[in-house]
Amino acid sequence: MSAHNPLDSPADLQSTLPLQLLVLLLGLLLVFIEGAFARWSVFYASVPLPTIAFIFFMRLNSPHLLSLLSVLAMGLFGELMFFDMLGSRSTALMLVALLTSFQAQNLQHGEFIDIWSNFCLTVLVYFIFRLAVFFVFYFNFPDWNAVFFQAGLTMLLFPLFFIIMTSVSHLLSRLFGAETT
Repeated sequence: MSAHNPLDSPADLQSTLPLQLLVLLLGLLLVFIEGAFARWSVFYASVPLPTIAFIFFMRLNSPHLLSLLSVLAMGLFGELMFFDMLGSRSTALMLVALLTSFQAQNLQHGEFIDIWSNFCLTVLVYFIFRLAVFFVFYFNFPDWNAVFFQAGLTMLLFPLFFIIMTSVSHLLSRLFGAETT
């Protein structure tokens, strides 16, 4: 009569949890980068949003590495760091992740112009949602120039971010095997 000891069972070496934690840490780093951009006088309140591009890319290419819980954590962390309305950014980022998941099947082997146009539509949905939440709470809209500048800059910087993320993804898949992509 022996008790089942957890040390007797072999370790699960196929788990994606360590990779998911690294992806979460990278997402939190991107939130910090957004905060660093906000300190520049060029951007001030109209920071491009690399977190949206990161979520879009990861949910499109490796949805098993970026869970919805990680997206929620990134959103809540951003809200706490930048004193946003609690729940607005995290809900909008969750909306981005869900929209990307619905589009992923059609876009995985599509051309870049299709991916970029879907990203632009996703960014527009993100900003419309954020503006609606802002209006409901304050009965006013923020500065339209800042909103359009932020949305436009996020859309225009997506090709650069896509190239960087694709290169890093291919490099990691060569270094650590095909399970990272």
